[in-house]
Order: sequence, then C-alpha cells, then structure tokens
Amino acid sequence: MGHAYSYKCSNCSFEEYYKQGHGFLVKPQSYQEYMASNQKLFHYEIHNKIVTLAKRYDNLEIDATFQVYKCPRCNLLHNKVQVTLLEGGRLLHTTQFKCTRCRARLRLTNIHRLKRATCRACGKASFRRQELGNLLWKK
Repeated sequence: MGHAYSYKCSNCSFEEYYKQGHGFLVKPQSYQEYMASNQKLFHYEIHNKIVTLAKRYDNLEIDATFQVYKCPRCNLLHNKVQVTLLEGGRLLHTTQFKCTRCRARLRLTNIHRLKRATCRACGKASFRRQELGNLLWKK
C-alpha cells in the first residue's frame, strides 16, 4: 500500500502527483519472482545489475518502492522507483539518482512533511501540497 500526493503551483497552476510506497508490480520480491513476471520493471541499468548480482548471490532479494526525492540545488521534486538489492538482509546495492535539470545527486525527502517545492513548469517556489490530494492504493 502507498500514498499519493498532489502538488499544485499557485503561480502557474501546474499540477503533479507523486507516489510513495509499494504498488502492484513495484514491491519487494525475490529474483525468481521478478524474472517469472517476464517484465522489465526498472531502468535497464538496474535490471542488468539485478541479473549480474543474481549470478553471484543465490538468494537475491529485490526491495522496490516508489519514493519522492528532492534536489538540494534547484528544489525540484522527482518521483523515482528506489530499488534496493539484498542477500540475507545484507545490503548489496541501492539506486541513486541525479536531478534531470542540474545533475545534482537527489536526496530522499519526507514527503509527508514537505509543504512546498520549486515548480518545474515556472521555476518559482510556489509548488504547494494540496491537502485533499492524498490517495491510498493497494497492491
């Protein structure tokens, strides 16, 4: 289960939705489950990393979840699928992302508390969370 958040710019009325949590296909699963689904759910680089690590680790676990990141430089929000690869609870790899605008490394944000960010359409710091926009979805 996860949450969805709506943000709207008070300057230009641009609106965007952000998801956080697990979804129907984006969820914790074993390597065998992932391969049996016959779908490449992730960017090709993380898919290749999963396949490579599965050759070395028999019990590879894939923890995938929607997360909201914020750029520390330009204050833009980004919705990404964070993939963490584990073996027996030991961290092997976790995805890291860069801002599409300034290429700074994105930081995971606490979307529950974030009230405002920079609007990607007009560039003003007037992108505010809409309190009534929270939605729930199930796996």
